[in-house]
Amino acid sequence: MATYFLADIHLAENRPEITAAFLATLAAIARDADAIYILGDLYDYWLGDDLATPYQQRIAAALAALPCPLYYQHGNRDFLLGTAYAQTAPSPLSFRTVRFEAKSCHGKDQEHKPICHESAVAYPVTGNRHLDNWVRKQFHGTLPTQRSVQAKLNRNEIVRYTNQDNLQDMRKGEPPCRLQFADEWSLRGYTPNYAVFRHDTWEFACGPRGNGNTELFVLKRGAAHPQPVKLDDILLPNQKARLANLLKAAYVKYLTERGRDSEQETLEYVNGRFGNDFQITNDWRFDKNGLTFEYDIGELGTYAEGGPELTISTKDLQGIIKPKILSEIDHYRQNSGR
Repeated sequence: MATYFLADIHLAENRPEITAAFLATLAAIARDADAIYILGDLYDYWLGDDLATPYQQRIAAALAALPCPLYYQHGNRDFLLGTAYAQTAPSPLSFRTVRFEAKSCHGKDQEHKPICHESAVAYPVTGNRHLDNWVRKQFHGTLPTQRSVQAKLNRNEIVRYTNQDNLQDMRKGEPPCRLQFADEWSLRGYTPNYAVFRHDTWEFACGPRGNGNTELFVLKRGAAHPQPVKLDDILLPNQKARLANLLKAAYVKYLTERGRDSEQETLEYVNGRFGNDFQITNDWRFDKNGLTFEYDIGELGTYAEGGPELTISTKDLQGIIKPKILSEIDHYRQNSGR
């Protein structure tokens, strides 16, 4: 890793070669940068934050997409650059996740192996006060600790009843049940103006398969009390049917690629199941190629079909999704660990 210092760039809209070189340099050094310092005269001139042009806002978006801290010092050409412009280029968010695991063991099985039930809880720490406060509210105001996760598992009624059932089952020569629980939040990705959180829950109670659920929450960055952005908030008027048709086509492609049937046979299957009323999920997120809509396992079809993640390209979403949302896509930074 390295620290980089840039100075006297003198960006100007009528000098595109300098802009291209600057953006290329940012992309190259950001891969291994601990931090980047801009030591004045980023712009050839600056008339004031309230007069920032679309060109200058585009530069701000590129700076916001950097995966490392960015520090700025005024120069004699842009000494009027202030906090209003800085807020258009919010700091990068951290993908750090705090995770706790707990076990509750009761006796041993026929092979003398401990019978343990497991639980995992996780939450993200973004470094943004308002977003981190929102995460805390999802845990009713108190973030989990190793001690609290362990205590919750120990007093879980399902665990207590399962331990009793295990004693009876093993007397009959049957294998014991080992429970698994998970409640995990993560930062899925972010753009200059939005942050995408993912919530995964999982429970395995020794049936034929476990039960899981995934939810996505897109929050507006900069809001003191952020609220999830719903699908209806990003759709242009009277465009839900067009989006449903695009999602249906993406679902047909998804099933065909998984080897279900030919594309025509799969289309007939999907039409027979949904007709003209294809289900649109509220679980959406940004993607480097457009917007992705995530469905839970079994939400659209059988368990074997999995949980489709259907991506609709930016081009296809023109005239369906509000332009201010589509303009964020090029600046989306995804958590590589998810």
